[in-house]
Amino acid sequence: MELLLFASGEHQIVEAIKLLGVAASNMELVLVGLSEIELDANVLSSRVAKVVKGVPDDTVLDIGTLPKVRALKKAYNISDRELNSSRMPGEPEKSALKRLVIERSALLVLEN
Repeated sequence: MELLLFASGEHQIVEAIKLLGVAASNMELVLVGLSEIELDANVLSSRVAKVVKGVPDDTVLDIGTLPKVRALKKAYNISDRELNSSRMPGEPEKSALKRLVIERSALLVLEN
C-alpha cells in the first residue's frame, strides 16, 4: 500500500487506488519486486508472465503518446504553465513531465 501511495503522490489510499488502481477494462500491470536477497529481475518477470499469462512490455511505463501525457498531467495536477516553466533549455516535454511526476511523489514523503 505504501508503494501505491508513493507512486500516486496521494495521502489517501482511496485516492491512490482511483489514480493508479486496476480497472476491469485495463489489462496492463506493473510489477514491483522487493526482496531482502538479490533476485534476478528477468527470472522474476518471466515467472510472473507465466502466472498472469502475459507478455512483459516495459513500454507500459513510457510516456509515449499524447493521451498518456494528458492523463499524467491531469492525474498529477500539472499545468501547461508549470510544465513549460520547469523545462530545462532543450529538454523534451516528456522528460520534464517525468521529473515533475517523480517530484510529486518525493514531496509526499517530505510532507509527512
